[in-house]
Amino acid sequence: MQLNKRGKILITFLVFVVFLFVLMSYMPNYHISETKITGNDLVEESWIREVVTSCNVNNFFLYPKKKIKRKIISEIPQINHVGFSKNWFKRVVTIKIAERKPFANIVAYPKHYIVDIEGVILNLDKQLEVFTVEKLMDLPIISGLSNESLVGIRKLSDNYSKIIKTTLKYLVDIFKEGGVKFNLTDIDDISVLTQDLIEIKLGSANDMKKKLDILNSLLTNIINTEKLEYIDLRYPDYPVVKLIN
Repeated sequence: MQLNKRGKILITFLVFVVFLFVLMSYMPNYHISETKITGNDLVEESWIREVVTSCNVNNFFLYPKKKIKRKIISEIPQINHVGFSKNWFKRVVTIKIAERKPFANIVAYPKHYIVDIEGVILNLDKQLEVFTVEKLMDLPIISGLSNESLVGIRKLSDNYSKIIKTTLKYLVDIFKEGGVKFNLTDIDDISVLTQDLIEIKLGSANDMKKKLDILNSLLTNIINTEKLEYIDLRYPDYPVVKLIN
């Protein structure tokens, strides 16, 4: 089928527009004039810039946002989300960083490791060196892990991550006004100490949901928690509540 005159003009115009766009994209005048990074707190800007630079991208129009986003998140696990915005007049690209949220403070003498709800360690630099974050010391505390077991890793093992994501999160929600100290010295004998010095003995991770449901029920029915010494849920079918004499 032959094109009429109007169709030929339209195709010629579209080809010209595509050609012009490609030509402009590769002209030096259309390179990125500046890359801004916002939203980062614990992660150093220089580390993010290094990852972006490794993508070898300098063209404003052909900026591969998906590629850069994947690379940043894969190489810097402390970052949870990456967004972008462009200033077309000034050819400025702004990379918007959203870091993972601090959830707990692992005390492993002589270091402190800040982790998120999934067990990702947040206060590590590119070289896996720990740095102190004073403003994040007032978090639920996890004890019982040695410093040696945490050196050289960016995320806790699945066993510990699962406990943090389920058990610790649940207990933090229950005692949100008081805080908790979580003892993981023995993963088969987990215990928790609240700010009111109430010890909660949980034992192993088996039947943890059942144990936590029983705990919530017990706390709901105990009128004066100030007289509590400990709650033993190691055997959930036979919970023990010990009161202070």
